[in-house]
Amino acid sequence: MIVIGACTGAIVWSIEENETGSDVTPHDASINFTVFINQYTEKDGTFTVTYRKANGEENTGPGEHKIHSSFWYQSHTNEVLVHKLNENMTIYAMSTHSYWYKNDGISSPSCTYDSRMNYYVYINNLGMTSLTREHSEIESTKHHTRVYIYQGNPNEVAIIGTRQRAFLVTTYADSVNGVLLGWDTYFASDMNSDTVYEMSYWYDDMIASEPSSHLLVPPKECVPSVQAKV
Repeated sequence: MIVIGACTGAIVWSIEENETGSDVTPHDASINFTVFINQYTEKDGTFTVTYRKANGEENTGPGEHKIHSSFWYQSHTNEVLVHKLNENMTIYAMSTHSYWYKNDGISSPSCTYDSRMNYYVYINNLGMTSLTREHSEIESTKHHTRVYIYQGNPNEVAIIGTRQRAFLVTTYADSVNGVLLGWDTYFASDMNSDTVYEMSYWYDDMIASEPSSHLLVPPKECVPSVQAKV
């Protein structure tokens, strides 16, 4: 991947102007939950990565974990998703391409244009394109919130940061407004001590509305004067 971008005006023009919090639209997630809606986090949520236990211990369960902030701004109307997927990386996934924005707080921020990644491919890579519900009851044990539990497709998972094979994707839909509150992805062990056991995202303050358009525009590092392609 190469650090490239496109004309700022073209990006802004393609996104319909919208005020944050306008037109709140609850969804019924009790029957057919989908992540393909307008929704955004009013406050940052969390990304938690849990590693398997170190050498010398039973390498079958969770060990050390790290927690980072995360956010999710999704305009299904415009087919744009802005997701902070880990401590350093945010994706701006659009209908035809994506930008990977890296800011580790040490080096200068950078941006990589990806012509092979887009809005639908990214969500599919999270294993959340096709969701099935295995339980009819409302669960109330996930962060003290009443949710509907759906299973994603682990065979579709392709996440930056690990090459391990996912074997379970569990998603959580708000029982009141039908937004995505979070998901857990579990990975099979390859017998290395530092392998990932689980990646979890959780958003207490997800709103069933389209985010403000300014939240969807990539940073200035993603719009150099000369555009290149992968």
